Amino acid sequence: MSNIAQELATLLETVERPGDFVASGTVDFGAPILRVEGVGQISLPLLPTQAQQVIATATRAPFGRGEQTILDTNVRRTWQLGPDRVQLGGKRWIRTLDIILERIAEGLGVSDPVEAQFYKLLVYDKESFFLPHRDTEKAAGMFATLVLVLPGESEGGELIVRHNGREQVLDLRRSDPGELGYAAFYADCVHEVRPVTSGYRLALTYNLVRKGKGAAPTAPNYARERARIVEALAGWSRMVAETAHVTGRPDGDEADGWDETPMDDDWDAATADDEWDEAPADDEWDEIADDDDDGWDEVPRKLVYPLQHAYTPAELAFAGLKGIDAAVGDVLRAAAVEAGTDLHLALLTIEESGWAEHTDMWRRGSRYEDQFEVGEVTDSDYTLTDWRRVDDQAAPFHAISVRPYELSPPDFLDEAKPDDEEFHEATGNEGASFDRTYKRAALVLWPEGTTVDIVVGAGLETALSYLENRVGLVAGGTAPSAARVEALRLAERLIAIWQRGAAAKEAARLLAALRQLGEGSTIAAAFDGVVAGGSYGRETVSEVVASLASLAKPRQVGAVRAIVSSSADRRLNSLAALLAALAGSFADLLPEIRPVLQQFVDTLPTRRPSYDPVVRYETVDVGCVVDLIAALAAADAELALQAVRHMLAHSGYFAFDGVLVAAAEKLASSADLSGHPAVNHLVKACRNHLEARIAEPLAPPADWRRPVEIRCDCEHCRSLTAFMADPIAEVWTLRARQEIRSHVETNIRNAACDLSCATLRKGSPHALICTKNQASYEKRVRQRRQDLEALAKLA
Repeated sequence: MSNIAQELATLLETVERPGDFVASGTVDFGAPILRVEGVGQISLPLLPTQAQQVIATATRAPFGRGEQTILDTNVRRTWQLGPDRVQLGGKRWIRTLDIILERIAEGLGVSDPVEAQFYKLLVYDKESFFLPHRDTEKAAGMFATLVLVLPGESEGGELIVRHNGREQVLDLRRSDPGELGYAAFYADCVHEVRPVTSGYRLALTYNLVRKGKGAAPTAPNYARERARIVEALAGWSRMVAETAHVTGRPDGDEADGWDETPMDDDWDAATADDEWDEAPADDEWDEIADDDDDGWDEVPRKLVYPLQHAYTPAELAFAGLKGIDAAVGDVLRAAAVEAGTDLHLALLTIEESGWAEHTDMWRRGSRYEDQFEVGEVTDSDYTLTDWRRVDDQAAPFHAISVRPYELSPPDFLDEAKPDDEEFHEATGNEGASFDRTYKRAALVLWPEGTTVDIVVGAGLETALSYLENRVGLVAGGTAPSAARVEALRLAERLIAIWQRGAAAKEAARLLAALRQLGEGSTIAAAFDGVVAGGSYGRETVSEVVASLASLAKPRQVGAVRAIVSSSADRRLNSLAALLAALAGSFADLLPEIRPVLQQFVDTLPTRRPSYDPVVRYETVDVGCVVDLIAALAAADAELALQAVRHMLAHSGYFAFDGVLVAAAEKLASSADLSGHPAVNHLVKACRNHLEARIAEPLAPPADWRRPVEIRCDCEHCRSLTAFMADPIAEVWTLRARQEIRSHVETNIRNAACDLSCATLRKGSPHALICTKNQASYEKRVRQRRQDLEALAKLA
């Protein structure tokens, strides 16, 4: 078992002090009362005329070199005024400065109180700059410099701060005049100001001084720890590359589970809906695409490091990490870049349940309450959501599951306290139980180039959403080359592991993404590996046809042949809709696949097919018959006639009532198909069926005899049978125990008896009151009315 999860946690434990070499941000601006000697009060945002007046009274700003103070506009070109010529004040300004000091103390990792001593007012005009340099100590106890850029119109002038091989580029301009940009950095940091390209800028500079005794703070330096983390992450990435098998279809015996979809054991329950086009549940897909086998589970594919502080989804951001979390985030962000790993921030939710043990009782007022403790965790779920990239933009991932051994450290839960925990008392045969939830922000790492593996393992919805995001980047021109390569790789992986007959809507999303990419070979592969396996439905036919149009003619023919050959028996409704759509959009295509259509007609179903654990059965309906005859008529009139004859010969499957008669009405009223030989044949057969039933005698019952066939021979059911045969008796009362009444009532329902049943809940035992009615006759009357209406339409 790889120990990288524990190793990373151990290394990050050495990051004990929060903070970084620079801290910056934005604060709501409480404008100061700012007066400059010789100019007066300065208006904010800064006006160009006042900026010019300030420059007229200012001096060129020098720079220090050793013990010398040098004035050289080739090194530093800006203007300055000392504190003796500038007055700063105002209660709102004091509060604003206090807020800034509190934030930068946390950002720099300084725990002692900090004092900001005003140093100079700097004025930047066009082409002002300052080359890279370090600040000299300008006051006792000074450890850092604070820069505040006041509101005004200017361009350029970015502040660049470097320390120990790292660099941050800061633009302290703010578009809102009610906001103030600030930055503070340790005095030993190399920094520079890029040239101002237009406008004027006022900046206030402060010396940050530590109050109290002791050595001045220095920038946290985790170079050694970062190097060790980089080495560990790089080694882990190599192990992932060496041990990872392709998470597509495994070879050999392990492939058996890939073609199986967990289904309900009960066939009736499995086919309760006419169509099944749901994607596998996430946990089922996870078993398919993320199957653990030889060697893979010994090296985690991702590492999840829970943070210490609590964050809401709205607060979640690298820039918003607090205290030691911020320090860990900074170290890991730099190490991830060097090690070639991707880093994200996400919310980790861990849900656990299991059995609990009763430990004691304690008194609350006048009541005693049971006390429990956790016995054993029997079920758990680890999920990452609310993803953020290192630039704090939302990452295009949905929920991604986590394996316990991917936690860093793996024993994280041993010391963690749940955010919510609830115990449940024992009930019936069930013992006491518990549910608990942990919610933590977490840093998530995986090796560069394995994002496709991660999203495929996370489930179909996550994988398709990421695919659509990559396609959007290609279409929008954002990193089109890299996004296209990743999108195609992901699509090929999905096609390789797609379940036969599953996820019609998701298959349409896959086709739509590939069509946007315009990759014909991958679209053709999707038809062979996805659509031909039955992953399409009536509601997705339009996308299938649109994607088919993007293929060359030979590939179109091959794709349609594969679809017709593979899924006709169980996806008859969907296939008929697809063929009808093809007849409208590709009139020349169907004749080219006539041999396949002939085979299809020859093998049209005669009865409901046997249970298939993968491809769900579709019950034939009116639309299926209409689409099928329309499509076959467009391909070959004889094929359409053969199909009609087959349907009529197997009316137990292609029912006259509810299917064929209604289909005949629609076809006969069609401008394109009315009068077609196949339609005429169907209409004639339906008329014969209706006329034969209309000719049957129809009269109400002459007495109270009612036909019945009760298979049970118990005494109560024999009494029921005798009652049904009695021409005089209208009501029968059965006073018996509930199980007997239920038994008799069930047999009445199963035999479709002309009886109304009600329970009389008086006396003991209660009584079942059965009253004869004319339900069968009334049903035939309704049928006669419908038959006459249908016959009129088929005249």
